[in-house]
Amino acid sequence: MKPITPLASKATHQHTQPKTRARDPNRHVVNLSDTELNLSSRTVLEKGLNFAIAPKKISIEDIICSIKESIKHLPENEAEEVRQNCARTLRRAKLPKPNITNEEYKALKELRKNDQIVILKADKGGATIILNKEDYVNKMKSHLDLSGCYKKLNKNPLSCITREVAETIKRPYIDDDIKKKLLTSDPLIPRIYGLPNIHKSGIPLRPLVDTIGSPSYRLPKFLANKLKPLVGNTRSFIKDSPFFIEKIKNRHFDENDLLLSLDVVSLFAMIRINDEIKFIENLADHETAELVGLCLRSTFFSFQGEIYEQTYGVSMGSPLSPIIAKIFMKSFEQKALSTAYSKPEWWSRYVDDTFLIWAHGKEELVKFVDHLNKQSDSIKFTTEMEESRCLPFLDTMIIKNQDGGVSHKVYRRRKKSHTEQYPHALSHHHPQQKMGFMNTLITGAIRISDTEHLEAEKQHLPDVFLSNGYDAHQIRRAFAKTKKPRHVKEKKVG
Repeated sequence: MKPITPLASKATHQHTQPKTRARDPNRHVVNLSDTELNLSSRTVLEKGLNFAIAPKKISIEDIICSIKESIKHLPENEAEEVRQNCARTLRRAKLPKPNITNEEYKALKELRKNDQIVILKADKGGATIILNKEDYVNKMKSHLDLSGCYKKLNKNPLSCITREVAETIKRPYIDDDIKKKLLTSDPLIPRIYGLPNIHKSGIPLRPLVDTIGSPSYRLPKFLANKLKPLVGNTRSFIKDSPFFIEKIKNRHFDENDLLLSLDVVSLFAMIRINDEIKFIENLADHETAELVGLCLRSTFFSFQGEIYEQTYGVSMGSPLSPIIAKIFMKSFEQKALSTAYSKPEWWSRYVDDTFLIWAHGKEELVKFVDHLNKQSDSIKFTTEMEESRCLPFLDTMIIKNQDGGVSHKVYRRRKKSHTEQYPHALSHHHPQQKMGFMNTLITGAIRISDTEHLEAEKQHLPDVFLSNGYDAHQIRRAFAKTKKPRHVKEKKVG
């Protein structure tokens, strides 16, 4: 099977540097603060918050300390071999070439020293947002004080929770080898931060809790892996967009079929912890439920020197929260669908994003959505109906053909705001990481797009890669590594 080639080989000579596509500065950097950005400040921010700056020196001591922490569980002879290999590598290491200008270095230092602003990634779209620090703090405090999900603490619970986690992990139902991996040395207080949603009125912040280094940071990861088998065993389960396409691509629509999607409003904040723990105990066992309860009930974090405890719902940012949400929605949908008078012809769900095919008319549909909203006083759904026989779901656009068949292509949410900003060619990422993101986009386009729409993707993606600094040779190499699925015809791009 021949590889897909996005650019004709004669388009660019191997030693010729092609012109890269310029980024739209107003789309990549949104300055909502009172601080004016000079040219160097704007250009360094346009590179994106995922741009890795090449180091001016190698922090050998920091690297050695990190290595010691990572290999302390190894037998002494193996650990010593790792140390020797790393030491030899560090002695031979050379500094990489600078990937930003001196002016951009200076601008970056000035931005870091400016305590009147905060620089954040947008909640969706990938843009870099600059806010007045006062506005950001006021928005976060308003959320913490008025949402009803948090309580301010008078005492730092770090030592108490650290001790409780350690005592729970030491219980006999956890293997000794696993116990060592679950304990966190020198634990830190988690912190909360907010990502601005610039496309909603008032620019609200979506709160996330950074739990890295917290007393129970490793335990949620362990539990998430243990609970995964409980969420993939239903007919409605959707793993990702390509999985969804495989399920629906052979579907035949009747003329009265309506497409719609459902989304739960603030799902994570609406989950009742005690009910969820009981449900997990029935699905798994008492010991697992106890560990889950420890993680969910010990959510605390700091903001602006004050410490808060989450008293309702599960926190966004914990690796355990998505699994808890999936288990919750599995129970919810089973109850709701079993008691509904009229049922959808199709019901597929990715966490709380649900795709429906409805064949009973709009009047019955209103009754069905009302039925869903009455299942719980905290869970409410928003709906999106098909337009012009099309409905977006996850990263796909589903199209009802006139003959009843299904067409599908890649869907880019909020095209006006989606920056399509990825690791830049000059970013200090490993080359395999850069090639990996390109391969991921290409593979996704192939698996999501049908034959009719794949050509447009093959023309679009090279533009995306060019705008991120990659040259024609790198782009051809990325496409050449990606094989066509069976439904794609042999056709050369360009």
